[in-house]
Amino acid sequence: MITLAEVKLWGSTIGAVSLEDRSDVAAFEYAPEFMKSGIEVSPIVMPLTGSIYVFPELPRVTFHGLPGLLADSLPDKFGNALIDAWLATQGRSADSFNAVERLCYTGSRGMGALEFFPSKGPKEMASRKIEIDALVNLASDVLNQRSNLDTTFDDPGSLRDILRVGTSAGGARAKAVIAWNRKTNEVRSGQGKAGDGFEYWLLKFDGVTGNRDKELADPQGYGA
Repeated sequence: MITLAEVKLWGSTIGAVSLEDRSDVAAFEYAPEFMKSGIEVSPIVMPLTGSIYVFPELPRVTFHGLPGLLADSLPDKFGNALIDAWLATQGRSADSFNAVERLCYTGSRGMGALEFFPSKGPKEMASRKIEIDALVNLASDVLNQRSNLDTTFDDPGSLRDILRVGTSAGGARAKAVIAWNRKTNEVRSGQGKAGDGFEYWLLKFDGVTGNRDKELADPQGYGA
């Protein structure tokens, strides 16, 4: 079985990345139409050619079998913790979810220009209203690896919310990509199109326990 994802830049497909189940090294190939554009996204390491790019020599711990161009878009500590916690509730190990699948969880709201879409699967869902206080509590539960995660994620809506907003933002500390309406003060997931009146923000959670990249505890609250 092969996991395949489409890679886009500024709304245009630039290529595809694939990973076979029996392999731990992904392959990337530019789309023929994108090669005509002359846009070099990795001119030194991955110039625009018809080559299939694989990099088995890159350290797995850092690049996870992906070309450097793509590996930088992977979820970081907090995003991976969310995904791993969800996998545990499904009876799956973290190792069963490969690097290409994790790229797809960054979707269209990663911190870079690249976007990732699975070749098969449901279409992008509409953005929905979310509750910040609930996300802070969920983030604490995940980072502390609490034993009651099955109960924490018993509400499918809360699980979808934190996966949508928390897996695409890089870094070790808990944060989320949100859409905020200044007039109504409504907050929605920043992964989908939120509609008119919404601005996209990177929200860093305060009051989250288990942020182990620092010694002092977070202040209570949250900030943008």
